[in-house]
Amino acid sequence: MKEKIAETIDIPSEITCEINEKNLIFKKGPSIISREIKSPSIIIEKDGAKIRISSEKATKNQYKIIKSLIAHIKNIFLGLEEKF
Repeated sequence: MKEKIAETIDIPSEITCEINEKNLIFKKGPSIISREIKSPSIIIEKDGAKIRISSEKATKNQYKIIKSLIAHIKNIFLGLEEKF
């Protein structure tokens, strides 16, 4: 497959996001959730109110990792919006 894959996620307006190399930090009020991305071939960038996750020469395994990261990030947003 070895092709470029890119996915984007919208950041809700009340949640702030910081990206430091492979660390994602999400904040809403006093709540903070951070996640470390351990895959070296995955590139994570912030474009305004969007998070862009991509890989230059992705195989099906990187595609699975990207889709899993998207699901994790959406669950983080849900966890910050609704208290457990």
